Amino acid sequence: MERIGHLSVVVLTQAAGPVIRVAGEIDHYSVPHLEAALKQPWASRDVGIVEVDLGQVTFCDSSGLNALLAADSRAREHGSRLELTHVPPPVARLFAVSGADRVLDIRPPRTG
Repeated sequence: MERIGHLSVVVLTQAAGPVIRVAGEIDHYSVPHLEAALKQPWASRDVGIVEVDLGQVTFCDSSGLNALLAADSRAREHGSRLELTHVPPPVARLFAVSGADRVLDIRPPRTG
């Protein structure tokens, strides 16, 4: 696990595909760390689904939202899908107010 400021990001390899676990505050200061992690799954191979577990996120501003939208676009370019899971209510509200909930794939967590 790597921690930058008030954000930690862990990239796990699981049978069903990569899982990126995010905890803490996603803001202008910490978003480069998140962006780097969101690029990892496609750096060396093709993947079908990448899960981003936001269950421990305590804050997300527009820079975090933009990073997730860019990662979603990148996933589509690679013929894969980004799934957001465990989205906390304040982050879900940001997605709803911005309209991003109509673009981003928000799902229950995968098993396996």
